[in-house]
Amino acid sequence: MSYFSDFVKRLKQHYNDTLSHVSISTLLPSGDVSLHKVYAAPSICRIVEDDNWNKTEHPVTTYEEVFYASEHKKLNKRIFLQGEAGMGKSTFVSKLVLDWCNQGEAISSRSKYFVDSNTLQEFKLVLFITLRDSLRDHIVTKMIKEHLIDMVYADTESAAANEMLNKIMHQEMCLVVLDGLDEWKDHNGKTSSAYPSFLLQQMYSIDNNKAMETDG
Repeated sequence: MSYFSDFVKRLKQHYNDTLSHVSISTLLPSGDVSLHKVYAAPSICRIVEDDNWNKTEHPVTTYEEVFYASEHKKLNKRIFLQGEAGMGKSTFVSKLVLDWCNQGEAISSRSKYFVDSNTLQEFKLVLFITLRDSLRDHIVTKMIKEHLIDMVYADTESAAANEMLNKIMHQEMCLVVLDGLDEWKDHNGKTSSAYPSFLLQQMYSIDNNKAMETDG
């Protein structure tokens, strides 16, 4: 097994351990259930603004519609997902990450939306960060090291793994999912309208608390 394949295996195991179950009640911390048993696809619309600042909403029901501009099938550079608390944003991105882990077999749902998980296989890696765990960090690569690399590798292995990951992220198409932008603060400790810095060119993200608008 190659070093990269080993990293992917560890990463997917980490996601399956941390994302595959959800709590059904804050009063019952031990009452977690499997995500696939309770998941229901949220209603998502893409907001399009014309030259006169008029906005229209287009229903989105597939991952392909999320990541690609419908007109020219151009991959969107950055995507923002907005909704009221409790509407299922975090659960949606958890399902997205798990669908990538499952190599094209989508988590079962009571609806037929977002079942095209093969679309996600176009990303070499999916890197999921919970921003409430990264308060005051503003460099995404640092967040990835602290909250993914250091979680799946021992201290003696993490430096080499981080170097390998940085090379992959510059050479391949990767997806970074940032969950909870409204909970994130800048390095001065203030809630900021700015976004965490990527310092990378070839990267795509879903931020969990802004309007789903694309600037491809």
